Amino acid sequence: LTKKPEVIALTKIDNLDPKILKDKLDKLTKKLPKNSKIVAISAVTNVGTKDLVEEVKKIVISERQKQNKIKVRNEEELPIIKLSPDKNSWNIKRQSNGFLITGHRIEKFASRTDFSNNQSIERIIDIMKKMGIMRQLHKMGIKDGDQIYISDLGVVEF
Repeated sequence: LTKKPEVIALTKIDNLDPKILKDKLDKLTKKLPKNSKIVAISAVTNVGTKDLVEEVKKIVISERQKQNKIKVRNEEELPIIKLSPDKNSWNIKRQSNGFLITGHRIEKFASRTDFSNNQSIERIIDIMKKMGIMRQLHKMGIKDGDQIYISDLGVVEF
């Protein structure tokens, strides 16, 4: 196994400061064998996942060429396999006036929410807690009075 090429995925980077991430990557790179690749990814925010797939694809093509098992075709001829988007996934972006939340499922709940009714707002906040959105907002440093925009469907004040 030590002779096999490898790709290491550093996961759960969605909340890491870029300086800390760079430091961790530098430290890990120094400890890896020369032929190893390291890719930082976040499944939640989809950061780096395409890079990871591309690295694995390069290694597979290279190894198959070495073994002469298949002829490598032009890049355009290679099949592209994509993961279907997860309807439960969501994304949070910090904005100057608060936080913007997007995602199929949370937007579906928000479209059925009366944002002028306190009970409806409590319900959507409870849904966001169950989905992990509120935990992520806390990690991102949300403060009292910040606005939470759910797509363009409504606003909740934290």
